[in-house]
Amino acid sequence: MSQVHRVQTVSECYSLSFDDGPDPNLTPRLLDHLRQFQARATFFVIGEKAIRHPDLIKCIVEQGHEIGNHSYSHPYMLKLSDGELLRQIDRTQYAVFDACGRWPTLFRAPHGRMKKHQRTMLEFNRQIKCCYWSLDPKDWRDQDAAIIASRIVGEVRRGDIVLTHDVLETSVNGVQDALQAIEASDLQSIPISELMQLGEVITEPEEGRSDFEPLSSISAGTSF
Repeated sequence: MSQVHRVQTVSECYSLSFDDGPDPNLTPRLLDHLRQFQARATFFVIGEKAIRHPDLIKCIVEQGHEIGNHSYSHPYMLKLSDGELLRQIDRTQYAVFDACGRWPTLFRAPHGRMKKHQRTMLEFNRQIKCCYWSLDPKDWRDQDAAIIASRIVGEVRRGDIVLTHDVLETSVNGVQDALQAIEASDLQSIPISELMQLGEVITEPEEGRSDFEPLSSISAGTSF
């Protein structure tokens, strides 16, 4: 089984996704930014953080966003036994359900890396689809809001799944700036599960990104 990479769609939609939260200080700020630009997203949360901040999980869902599973303690999946992996998944599933009454249907592995049989096991034994991304602005490496925003705006196109983190202040600020620039286009961020209903799910990375024009024209002359 392959991971969801992006969606081939004619709809003017893409998905912002946020890993490693929720964060009691930054996630509420991010939610305000998303609400300001009428953007909805997918939050891949850490189970032990969901237990500490159940009100935030509930708030995320109430504002129209999706919760995904990002493991319980953020381990490196390739080093886990099948039993250890399932415990990571199950503890997070219950933490999210206890907070908001919904079961996550998507899982993103920490660092994005999993074995093929691990993905198959989750899909068939837990009915959870594994999700990767198609646009990585490297916000975890280059913690500069202007750089993050320019990379998102310059590359995003319909059907993309954008990887960011709601535990870094520069990422939250960068996403706000990117949303302001993207507002000039027809593109709208929606949760990944909804995006997957709008076209063909692409499960392998593409060789190039030349089939649609990026939003570089929007970023031209825009100050982040």
